Amino acid sequence: MRALLLLSLLLAACPPADDDDTVDDDDAADDDDAADDDDAVNDDDASDDDDASDDDDTADDDDASDDDDTADDDDAADDDDAADDDDATACPADASEPNDLPSQATLLTSGAPLTARSIAPGQVDWYAVPSCPGADVEFAWDGAGTVSLTLFDADLDVVEARPAVSGAQVFTVSAGASGSYLLSVSDPDAPCLDYAVEAAVDDAACATACLPDAQEEDDFWGDLSAITTATGTWTGLTAVAGDGDHFALGVCAGSEIAWSAAFDEALGDLEFQLLDGFGFDVLQGGVPARDLDLSFVAEDTGLYWLRIDTPAGCLPYDLDLTIDDSNCGLSCFPDGFGDLQGEPNAAPAADGDAVQALSVEPGADDWFAVELCPGAQVSAEAVADAISAGTLGLDVVDSSGALLAAGSPSAAGIEAAYASTAQETVYLRAQADSGTCVYYGLSVAVDESLCPATCPEDPFEDNDTLFGAAPVSNFEQLWDLSVAPGDDDWWWIPLCNGGVLTVDLTQDPSLDPVTLELLNASSAPLAAATSTADGWTLTYTAAPGEPVFAHVANDGLFCSDYGIAFAVDESACCLPDAAEPNDALAAASPLEPGLTSGLKGGLGDDDWYAIEVCAGGSIDLVATMDWPDANLDLYLVDAAGAALTQSVDFGAAESIAWTPAAGSTLYLRVTAAWGDCGDYDLELDLLGCGGDDDDSASGDDDDSASGDDDDSASGDDDDSAANGDDDDSAANGDDDDSADDD
Repeated sequence: MRALLLLSLLLAACPPADDDDTVDDDDAADDDDAADDDDAVNDDDASDDDDASDDDDTADDDDASDDDDTADDDDAADDDDAADDDDATACPADASEPNDLPSQATLLTSGAPLTARSIAPGQVDWYAVPSCPGADVEFAWDGAGTVSLTLFDADLDVVEARPAVSGAQVFTVSAGASGSYLLSVSDPDAPCLDYAVEAAVDDAACATACLPDAQEEDDFWGDLSAITTATGTWTGLTAVAGDGDHFALGVCAGSEIAWSAAFDEALGDLEFQLLDGFGFDVLQGGVPARDLDLSFVAEDTGLYWLRIDTPAGCLPYDLDLTIDDSNCGLSCFPDGFGDLQGEPNAAPAADGDAVQALSVEPGADDWFAVELCPGAQVSAEAVADAISAGTLGLDVVDSSGALLAAGSPSAAGIEAAYASTAQETVYLRAQADSGTCVYYGLSVAVDESLCPATCPEDPFEDNDTLFGAAPVSNFEQLWDLSVAPGDDDWWWIPLCNGGVLTVDLTQDPSLDPVTLELLNASSAPLAAATSTADGWTLTYTAAPGEPVFAHVANDGLFCSDYGIAFAVDESACCLPDAAEPNDALAAASPLEPGLTSGLKGGLGDDDWYAIEVCAGGSIDLVATMDWPDANLDLYLVDAAGAALTQSVDFGAAESIAWTPAAGSTLYLRVTAAWGDCGDYDLELDLLGCGGDDDDSASGDDDDSASGDDDDSASGDDDDSAANGDDDDSAANGDDDDSADDD
């Protein structure tokens, strides 16, 4: 918990990146701009650019490859890191957490393995085993993946480092000089790597005086497991070289701390340091003192650690400690967490957290925030220390302080429990109900066994809001969708004026029910859904210019799967185009070469077109349409209605090519396979039928841009290449050339 608080403080102190580019810097390569340019290759910008490859940005980069984001990147969505993506489900804390620092190292008992431990990228797990000089110490680690393991002595000097190892690993120290050893586990190659760790100590070679005393384990600065706030005497202690004893002292500003040690000076010397909350020696600046009687006046209220060590071997000693707080004005020393009063100052708490040496005064309650999923139950127990001056209370409250669950006495202290029915944050509130100061410890357990499984994202996420609604088409059916409590789905359906929308939703009746409603852009309801045997249905007729949104929500506790279908009857929306009425062969509209656009067609409204083709000519026709809202098919027939060719593909375009045996009028029928009102265009090419004058034997030769010059509807005149061309215009009819004029 301390590590989480320190991390949040560090993050809050980090300023945002500052882009020093002038405007729109698009250098091609190797640009060393200060920040935020889009160079193509090898850009060493300080932060936050989207280079294609080999990007050395320091933070929050979503490049597809070679991403140098640091571990534990909490991007909100769609993090494209190649590995170590933190958008996935977090690695749950194991029973040894928190053990992220040497001072929090989990103590191993010789011969007692710890199993079911886990580690995520960016974390470091620490384990310690107490021993004595001369002992044989063995650490064993085994896990399903690759990690880095480092063995340290009691002074945190590296004994052996094994980076990127896998499989069973054993560290052995024979006749070790250090009193204790520590093992760090880091750099896992999986988002959540499970492992087991064990230690064995053979202390047969240790001198009797070097065996651990009753105060062990007290080897690390920062340990809050036992805080002394008053005068006391300890006897039968043992100082071991390299394995300092630490006594945590809670004092107020003005307190005088005095201590004296009794030991046999013929066997060695004792060394003393007094460390503040930052680990700084306030006594002699890091040089161990060897005076037998020492004292110190605390300048600040808080915690200090008295460290006692010996330069060599083992040395038995007794300790007398005096804390004189007669000059203090405070009745309750702070616990290191600062002000925890109220929701804004609450410290985060999670399953397995156990914190000691907390303090609370009347009127200054301590708050701890616990995140709960639907169905989770939190239980907590607070136990007051014997030195407390007052009684302790514990409740579960919401962010406003409203009571959710009252505490009740337990065998050791007071406990409170609360079961959640929604995704929410609740608060454990510890208070001093009487007296002047209560020192206490708090343990927290969260049971998530009844929480819903993580709801898989379907291909249309993120469509969680009206503004992120996923667009859908007419006659679209979607399956294998999922919706979680608090993670709604929104759909946008484009409608024409007068279009009639029908929405059908189906789901597994055994799952938590989902709801369906139709809203406008202001979230005002447009149509209520009617329940069916396996879901919901609704119908709505659109008004002019009105966007329409279907909203699907899950009001239960668990993830639900569903399917949804959209159908729009646009028959009332379809206004006649310029070619209408052309609904039958007899009413066919002439279709000229070139592009004809702005046409409309739908179910039950066929369009017919007449195409004049010259003798020896052919047609090449393409239709493009509003796919997939509509699907149009093409049929080519002769004057008697006999089928010639057709195009009935699925797609945004249909095409026909045809060469008649003789010049004739052909008829094109455009019909809809689906869609009540689809826009489409027709593009017609007439091949081999002329079109302009080129003074050659092919085409027409009447020096005009239209028609031919034999006063007929087809072909050109019968001039030969030898006869040249005539000078008649289109208005003059035929020419007077001598050769074969008709």
